[in-house]
Amino acid sequence: MGGSKTKVYLAGPLFTQAERQWNLDLAKGLSQNGLEMLVPQVLAERYITEHGGFDPAALFGLAADSVRSADVVVAILDGADPDSGTAFECAIAWSRGIPVIGLRTDFRKGGDGVGNVNLMLSASCREMVYVDSLMHGATQDVVDRLVPAIRAAHQERQAV
Repeated sequence: MGGSKTKVYLAGPLFTQAERQWNLDLAKGLSQNGLEMLVPQVLAERYITEHGGFDPAALFGLAADSVRSADVVVAILDGADPDSGTAFECAIAWSRGIPVIGLRTDFRKGGDGVGNVNLMLSASCREMVYVDSLMHGATQDVVDRLVPAIRAAHQERQAV
């Protein structure tokens, strides 16, 4: 892979303005650390019209192909029950040996596995990164914790 950038797929909910803005802010911070970001909401822009129309099959294919092309997946696992699309993307990555870094900024407790999430999600993650949003709310705090985890996961995968 030489001098190419590590490709990181950012899996997470993207249905509210707050979620989409958080995804963009996080992706920007990670890209400023030399990572190539694959952000579904950005990749899908060409498939969504201003009138709300979209091609579900094309969006599904785009997301699945993007996960498969990634070196690492960062999965936002916030919420009482993390996003089902994110869970599916984690499964694709895990099944292909692509490391998944789980990110949880939600201070609520839940789940039946490690990290207050469903066991199937926590077990599919190479690592869970926790950033307590009550104590460390800045995007930079999250980026600072994710970058070393992403780099370690990518190096480990290349060594295999």
